[in-house]
Amino acid sequence: MNAFSRSWKLLQATWSVLQAEKSLALYPILAVSMVLLISLIMFGGGFALLYNHPEWVEVLEAAGQSSEQGGADHLWLMAGGFVGLFAYYLTIYLVTYYFMTGLAGAALMRFDGEDPTLGDGLRVASSRIKVVFGFALIAATVGVLLAMLRGNQNRGIGAGMAMLGGFAWNVASFLVIPMIAAKEIGPIEAVKESASLLRKTWGEQLIGTAGLGLVFGLLAVLVVLGTGGAAVLVIRVFNQPALMIAVGVLGVCLFAFLGILSSTLTAIYRAALYRYAAVGAVSEQFDQALIADAFKSKGHSAF
Repeated sequence: MNAFSRSWKLLQATWSVLQAEKSLALYPILAVSMVLLISLIMFGGGFALLYNHPEWVEVLEAAGQSSEQGGADHLWLMAGGFVGLFAYYLTIYLVTYYFMTGLAGAALMRFDGEDPTLGDGLRVASSRIKVVFGFALIAATVGVLLAMLRGNQNRGIGAGMAMLGGFAWNVASFLVIPMIAAKEIGPIEAVKESASLLRKTWGEQLIGTAGLGLVFGLLAVLVVLGTGGAAVLVIRVFNQPALMIAVGVLGVCLFAFLGILSSTLTAIYRAALYRYAAVGAVSEQFDQALIADAFKSKGHSAF
């Protein structure tokens, strides 16, 4: 059985977990809703301030022109931008990791035969809030550093380094969230332990995530083609702009649904892999061989 075939079977297994515990999908919904609300407040508030204080716009424009000419305002403007970006990243990551920790905690309860509620998962996340904040702090720092690389004057090299750095960070932090949900551990220790677990394998975890991404990527392409085709048909045949808008709204809703489903199944998958890596236990929804193959040592290729 090749790696992508195993990934498809793991997709089926994660889907069976979601069917048994549908409340798991509520955590990404809450996370997305809070992120959108926070983004609206932060960006909307910033726009409102500039709209009501046009003199600030003039100051920013002058600083921007000075920056382009290599003036003294360049460093101040850049520093201010990165501070704002860090604050945004920290807030968004904190909210996202909080709810995803709750999801991981609830999934681990389900694997142990319990019947968790939304409140149970949120209690797990709340009990780990200091660690979640610490991990969000690390992730925000990494995010800003990667943004600085992308904004480097030599954009080609900077973008390449940022891409490699982002990949390395995603690999190292792959199992951090379920680890935080499962036990008392600091954020730095969690990243180290997650990276250590990944080094013991040929990366089946990443293949599984890529497999999930491929499935949902194909579904997203179908949504784009279907929505675009339906919009063209509506305009040419019925000539109803309002109906075309309705088709567009339906497409956006389908995209949101796919995103939430993908996030939920990926989180379940990571929790199952972490549970096996930590205690050697496989839940009834997963095949023993499939999970075990994800953690073959480097001396025994899983491919």
